[in-house]
Amino acid sequence: MPGGFISEEELAYYNIRVKDVGMVITSATTFKEGKHYPGLPAAETDEHIPGLRKLSKVLKSHGALAILQLFHEGASGIEDNEAPSAVVADNSASPLPRELSDAEIQDLIKKFGDADAIRNIDTLADQGLDYIHVSLHDFWSTPRRGVNDKRARMEIFKDVIGNRTALIGVGGIKTPEDASKALSTGVELVAIARGLLLEPRWVKKVQEGKEDLIKTKLFRGDQSKLLLPDGVWSMIELYLPFED
Repeated sequence: MPGGFISEEELAYYNIRVKDVGMVITSATTFKEGKHYPGLPAAETDEHIPGLRKLSKVLKSHGALAILQLFHEGASGIEDNEAPSAVVADNSASPLPRELSDAEIQDLIKKFGDADAIRNIDTLADQGLDYIHVSLHDFWSTPRRGVNDKRARMEIFKDVIGNRTALIGVGGIKTPEDASKALSTGVELVAIARGLLLEPRWVKKVQEGKEDLIKTKLFRGDQSKLLLPDGVWSMIELYLPFED
């Protein structure tokens, strides 16, 4: 997707995945101009509005709510990367990032939204939001530092939020059993990310009692079958292992 513009390839990718879900949160979408990962969609300038409007129409074509996920590459960028500290991201071949000034960090926060509203989850829960979506690579990951609590981070978040708003959890949920276990923590909603990437009809197969037909493994010949855009396919090994 050159220049961050929405391609027909990406529209087709979403079209087969939005027919049964209640909400669609887009792939990471950059708001910072510059060179990005191949295929990364963008919401940088007014030039991107027509493509985003097309994308919105596809996402909502079967009744789902459409949410745009804003994203900053930080230390993992491929060129002119920047981060709060001059430290290379874990497991990254990216160059040493430029350290942002306090003023630049505050400017980035404002581009994401109101600084006071995103300071922490406890504050967010009092903002009258319909939901809070916490994006984790693993739903059951535990705190790395600063918290003396052995529970999963998602369980801690739910305890902090209580009943003030709904919490959406995500991370490694590939099967109905995974989703059921995640919901047992008290989170109101779960998001299917890699699971839906592998199996576009995930929800439909669960509804029809065909859970055993849900695809959970990725093979090198799957790109065309799953309508995965070249940009997604070029980076897929970062998120999903091949089985062959």
